[in-house]
Amino acid sequence: MISKRFHKTILSLAVGILLSGSAGADVTLPRLLSENMVLQRDAKIHIWGWAAPGEAVNVEFAGQAKTTKADKDGNWQVYLEPMRAGGPYDLVVTGKNRIVVKDVLVGEVWVCSGQSNMQMALSGADKGQEEAAEANYPNIRLFTVGRFCAARPRKDVMGKWVVCRPHTARSFSAVAYFFGRKLHRDLNVPIGLICSSWGGTYIKGWMDWNEYLALHNLKSVKAFKKDVWDVPEARKHYLSELETWEQTAYTRDPGNKGYDLGWARPTFDATGWKPIQLPCPMEKAMGKDVDGVFWFRRTIDLPSNWANKELILRLGAIDDNDVTYFNNVKVGETGGNYSPAWSDLREYRIPAKLVRPGRNVIAVRVVDLWLGGGIVGDEKDLCLLQAEDQQQSISLTGDWLYHIEFQTEARPKQFNPYTDLCRTPGSLYNGMIAPLTGMTIRGAIWYQGENDAGLPWEYRRQLTAMIRNWRKSWNQGDFPFLIVQLPNYMEVQSDPNEKSSWAMLREAQLQTLQEPNTGLAVTIDLGHVTNIHPGNKKDVGERLALCALGKVYGKSSLVHSGPMYKSMKVEGNKIRLSFDFADGGLVARGGGGLKGFAIAGEDGNFVWADAKIDGQTVLVWSPKIPHPKAVRYAWADNPVCNLYNKAGLPACPFRDTLK
Repeated sequence: MISKRFHKTILSLAVGILLSGSAGADVTLPRLLSENMVLQRDAKIHIWGWAAPGEAVNVEFAGQAKTTKADKDGNWQVYLEPMRAGGPYDLVVTGKNRIVVKDVLVGEVWVCSGQSNMQMALSGADKGQEEAAEANYPNIRLFTVGRFCAARPRKDVMGKWVVCRPHTARSFSAVAYFFGRKLHRDLNVPIGLICSSWGGTYIKGWMDWNEYLALHNLKSVKAFKKDVWDVPEARKHYLSELETWEQTAYTRDPGNKGYDLGWARPTFDATGWKPIQLPCPMEKAMGKDVDGVFWFRRTIDLPSNWANKELILRLGAIDDNDVTYFNNVKVGETGGNYSPAWSDLREYRIPAKLVRPGRNVIAVRVVDLWLGGGIVGDEKDLCLLQAEDQQQSISLTGDWLYHIEFQTEARPKQFNPYTDLCRTPGSLYNGMIAPLTGMTIRGAIWYQGENDAGLPWEYRRQLTAMIRNWRKSWNQGDFPFLIVQLPNYMEVQSDPNEKSSWAMLREAQLQTLQEPNTGLAVTIDLGHVTNIHPGNKKDVGERLALCALGKVYGKSSLVHSGPMYKSMKVEGNKIRLSFDFADGGLVARGGGGLKGFAIAGEDGNFVWADAKIDGQTVLVWSPKIPHPKAVRYAWADNPVCNLYNKAGLPACPFRDTLK
């Protein structure tokens, strides 16, 4: 069954397909180029956007100034000269209007992508709440791409840059956070992390459609009957259905009548408004599924020492869009008719001049476009703080009042063309990768493959093709691409001959290292027997960071990988195995003998082998195999294995046969 949240993700954002171009005559920027962003150091910085055709656009940043004109389709771009790490700076873009993007840093920018294990939030990882409570890193910036499938490449994504603080870090990708934190600590430069991930997805969704066709030697897409945009006729039909659905099922904002009626004024008499305990979905409060526009009010008495001080208002997640007022003055707005923002955490600055001693009023106008709605985030995110001393805070959970400005019955929930969109080749690339390719980046980290374990022999070709596809799209050469190898999972196997699709997929990931500038983080010791989403994301992220530090940032003295199998040599009835990344020596973690090795003779029947470390090599043998021809290590879904180097990193699973 497809969840309501899945439908919310697909359908509430779907209208963006029809509106992916310029917003009009005003010069505009993509959401990636917004407040709190990080731009890539030591490389030409790409700045782009939209304006009226032929409109002159001037870009100013950190002493640089560039001028260009929008083309006939309204697209414009400039490249700024490379800069060292630093900031904050303001980016000023001027056309017929003027945009000032504040608090911009220059540092290292990485794209973080994959399926659910990349998507898993820090709050859900081992010790995630404790880690988040200490995640106070103002020079780490986080951007979570809104999940979206698209029929053709989009120009923009949902999401916004947030400063890494305890309340924002909790919802960010745990792997990406730990990766970025280690880079930040070791490099001492700003870090920008763009997380574009979606649980339960297949690699084919993250590839450009045309690259997928070329990979499989397909001239036609008719073989994929579930796809709705395969050919022009199908795409036309799809967009027609989408437009029909949008007109009949998507709630429209009828206009802000409540403000004109004084609902945000401190003096307004709210007699007749109903009480509500926030955070809480409106469906729960009203006992039925509704859409519409809802107002929330909270009166708060502030002590005299809070008066005339700048405050920070945090409201957490609001489903879908909001306009927020403090003492009748708008202090923030997120989302719009074509930009539902149900996943964005709200944080608004309240100017000191609005803050009075005693009675103050917060009023929030919420537009629920489809499915669940209201102020629905975590209780910890609902609070008021002093900007200069954020230890001074007041919780806003609990008693509020609400009133309905506009209400409509819940819209239809089903729209068949979307049922399998996120599993369709090209759909995630179009919606969540193509819009990122204008951003100058350092590289990408990738944690995906669980969904593709059933066809591991296809995965190597697809992952290699996807890496080449992304590099071609970014047009930044062979930028670093670092892969998380799948961890151990499922029941421990007792027979060394049992087939393992997970072992074969790990091998496919390993073989991808034949592509230039790629790396592998081995996690064969970080999994769980029953949980496909193991909680230890700290070691995953830090192993990726080690790989980046060693391969990308020139930390040559750093051991950035566990032992990697290099070659085998038969010595009588034994096989001697040599490894890369064994310079510091090999160890059997946990003491005792080595585990996880199996060998076979001419018949290919594997038996468990004895093994011992001999310097920087390993000898394996079995009395049952007098003439060994093949060897395996950690070749199972959930292998028992314990070979490490002295840096504490596990050996990569492998298999080989004498040629």
